[in-house]
Amino acid sequence: MSAIEGILYVATGPQYLAEAAANLKAARPHLGNCSVAVVTDDVPAAEALGCFDLCLPHPDPRHSYRDKIPALIDLPFDKTLFLDSDARIIGPVEGLFQLLDQFDLAAAHAPVRLPSGWSDSSVPPTFPELNSGVLLLNRSKQQQSLIQRWLEQYDAIGQDWDQATFRAVVWEFLSKDLHLGILPPEANLRTTKPWIAGKGLSVSIVHGRVPDDEWPHLIQYLNGDIDSFRTNTEWRSKHPATTLTPRVAPSKRDQQPAVTNLAEHYASVSTRWNVDNDAPLSCEDPIFILAAGWRAGSTVLQRMLANDPALMIWDEPHDRAQIIQSLSAQWLPFTEQWPNKTHQASLETQEPPSDSWLASRSPSVRHLRQTHRLFLDNLFATPAREINRPRWGLKEVRLGAEHVAYLQWLYPASRFVLLVRNPFDAYASYKEHGPSYFQWPEGPIAGAAAFGRIWSQLATEFHALSGHAQCMLLRYEDLEASTTAIRNHTGLTEITKPSELSVQTGDATRHGTSKLSFIERTQLAKQTKHACSLLGY
Repeated sequence: MSAIEGILYVATGPQYLAEAAANLKAARPHLGNCSVAVVTDDVPAAEALGCFDLCLPHPDPRHSYRDKIPALIDLPFDKTLFLDSDARIIGPVEGLFQLLDQFDLAAAHAPVRLPSGWSDSSVPPTFPELNSGVLLLNRSKQQQSLIQRWLEQYDAIGQDWDQATFRAVVWEFLSKDLHLGILPPEANLRTTKPWIAGKGLSVSIVHGRVPDDEWPHLIQYLNGDIDSFRTNTEWRSKHPATTLTPRVAPSKRDQQPAVTNLAEHYASVSTRWNVDNDAPLSCEDPIFILAAGWRAGSTVLQRMLANDPALMIWDEPHDRAQIIQSLSAQWLPFTEQWPNKTHQASLETQEPPSDSWLASRSPSVRHLRQTHRLFLDNLFATPAREINRPRWGLKEVRLGAEHVAYLQWLYPASRFVLLVRNPFDAYASYKEHGPSYFQWPEGPIAGAAAFGRIWSQLATEFHALSGHAQCMLLRYEDLEASTTAIRNHTGLTEITKPSELSVQTGDATRHGTSKLSFIERTQLAKQTKHACSLLGY
């Protein structure tokens, strides 16, 4: 009896289900009698599309990179070609299935060999990551064990993207007689990275989002003359209007100024643009409670301060909107060279200089800073005053030194209370209440290693800020004895001790490391060692 061959998509969420369906419909001329299945969180919607031969329910949709992994444990075909929703077949795939006569698993090398983040130190650096968006798999007990192990590793490590753990598990299973095949770039041509199609082989799968009007031209370029090398550089030279621009530069996050330079950065903005002489606001000394991640006891501290009748502390306001993060990011481009002073309107007349080109006219930088202050005043101070709380503040668990620098610049009289907690206790509590987003819409933070990295980053930054007059560093374990110091720092008249607060659902309680596995404790210790030594943990 011949093995059943089929193509499998995993698509959770309407956007990715529609994308998979569109790519499947375009690929049908190349599939012959090959069946196509989709694993999805909305089977009725998938069936209504009318293009999939088999629609299966996803066992545990999380709407993240994780979703593909559990869907690959119980495969619907003997020989499976798995495709991300943004992968499109543009040529025959029979030859791909033939590889499974010799191999258990086949994948292409990832264009980025070892990206930043977690990696298994036991794997040689010359063994590259494998792109997990196009996979060939033979259904077997070994395949199920490998994918199950991948899922366990992914959940344990907590890194959002999945290929680092896939690399580690594949390396592990090579010692268990896994036969690994390597797909050529023509079977997984990544349009988001620099690419080359080799001479003599047509491209069968394009992996990346291509506008509808570019598909015919791209397919003709890739498969019209396979006796030539085809590259992204040549493609762009022949089609200068293309939107297919490989990402070769560091990420936006990597390009941001170092945190340690941001206070100096804002000072230079003030000097160049003379922006500090704003009209006073009703509250010039807000209080910011910043915690090093989740379950640090920030709600307890918030309740301690909120007993003062003059203060309103907002609780992680509209957290997914990342209000403070996005506002502070607007100031990163301002330098000694940009923007051009001749393009800024006069503070007095709002008229640009006589030699300023009309198309380059901008409001003054001072008015931009005033707008930031007025925005925060209208969002936070106005509703606080409406309930007779003349002073406002907020509590957040995702803000670091760069955001402190921004808020200090806007409010030179502001006060910061920076809270840390033993990371082992904090993570044990987080396991029960998480996972939570650190930066939406990126996937939620899962696993001890990811939690530890965030805790370590924020805690280290808080320690560096502790010498600043506006910043007070506190350990959660010391809150009971710190009420006088907090009162002196914030200028509040009434502060309640933790022992005097009524117990509420969700309050941070002490958790021993017995709630953590050996792997979790090891990962936390590795990620937090330096910060723990700074903070006395």
